[in-house]
Amino acid sequence: MAALCALVIDHSAEARDIYAFILELEGFAVLKARNGQEGVARAVESRPDIIITDLSMPVMDGCA
Repeated sequence: MAALCALVIDHSAEARDIYAFILELEGFAVLKARNGQEGVARAVESRPDIIITDLSMPVMDGCA
């Protein structure tokens, strides 16, 4: 059985790493993105089971 996939979108590398660490402990495979634009591209490409996003980011925010 394949692991569930999570996508973490945040402009803060530290925040991405903390979320990823916690999700990996729970058995998720984790993808990361630095902004909303990159996050949308990764989501379309990989179709994650869950997306965790910051709402305030450069390039494209989590509300767009």
